[in-house]
Amino acid sequence: MSKILNQKLNKQYIGIFDNISSFSNIEHYPTQVSTIRIGNYKFEVSCLSCMFPNCMKYRDDEIEACSKIFKDFPIDANNFVCPTGALTWEKNETYPEINKDLCISCGLCASRCPIGAIYLDKAGAAISTVSKIVKIVQANVDNIKIHETLLNALQKVKHIGVMIEESETLFSEIYNKMSIIKTEAQFPNILTRNLLIQTGNRCFIRRRGDVYLRIDALMELSNEMAGIIEIEFNKDSLESPRAILDDIAVLISRYGIEPSSIIPFIVSFEFPNIRTEYWRVIKDINNILKIKINSLSIGALMLFVWNFQKVDFIKNSFYADVDNSSIREVAETIVTRKINTTSETCAVFETKK
Repeated sequence: MSKILNQKLNKQYIGIFDNISSFSNIEHYPTQVSTIRIGNYKFEVSCLSCMFPNCMKYRDDEIEACSKIFKDFPIDANNFVCPTGALTWEKNETYPEINKDLCISCGLCASRCPIGAIYLDKAGAAISTVSKIVKIVQANVDNIKIHETLLNALQKVKHIGVMIEESETLFSEIYNKMSIIKTEAQFPNILTRNLLIQTGNRCFIRRRGDVYLRIDALMELSNEMAGIIEIEFNKDSLESPRAILDDIAVLISRYGIEPSSIIPFIVSFEFPNIRTEYWRVIKDINNILKIKINSLSIGALMLFVWNFQKVDFIKNSFYADVDNSSIREVAETIVTRKINTTSETCAVFETKK
């Protein structure tokens, strides 16, 4: 019997629709409601009021280590998809709600909606609740079986299109909002982890308060390759490259990982100014120790999520240093087009011009 039918749930209503075997492609459009193709026709979608909503929480296996090597890593068990708490679902309500004041338009909830009912408008995430094909029905045994079959089928459907068109103005608004909204101390790590998960990577973060291991996050890139991540939003940018070297030493000495199997990353709020020592130190580490530290920004990760792109961090290098402090070229390769920003106000893909 299914997980859904095995549990007693308080949900009163769920969404279903017919023609489960004939649909293909969920198509996303900037600031508009998504559509699903059924045969030769396209229909606007709406919330299915899922029994176990992917838009709200991750499964345990999505946020925990799979490899036995990292079984003792102090993992943060926070499983909420929305890093700011903007997405909530009251017990007796049919649909979740979004607090636009807290929403940062990261696209995480929208990227996990099985039918594409969550989309990004100009003010943040929004939920479509009106559709010609989705019927909201009583959550009885028969309807739950139909609901579960539908969700299983939707997992195989490809999501295409773009949630929102990137621009200098959009990134500026998002970055300004992240700077002023009240968040908890673990917010940068949770946001980074969740964005990396949505790019198709197994990522887990260190439990807050653990003093024995300071690595911010790890990615299980393959059975042999491990990604180590330092997440830097506010502190001195020079601290991150130094911390990366400490992290590498820990993985080698405590976990027995080969140096050649470690790929280091620094995820920043924005790229440091070209005049800072950060970029020079990155190059020095590569020249002397032959360690290429990859640099990513939160905005770049959001772009990949908005475009439903999975990122292979083994094949794609995000290395940048004082001679070329930009990841624009590799980012454009991943989204397969030119990126519509100039980096005049937000250092998302390179240092500010």
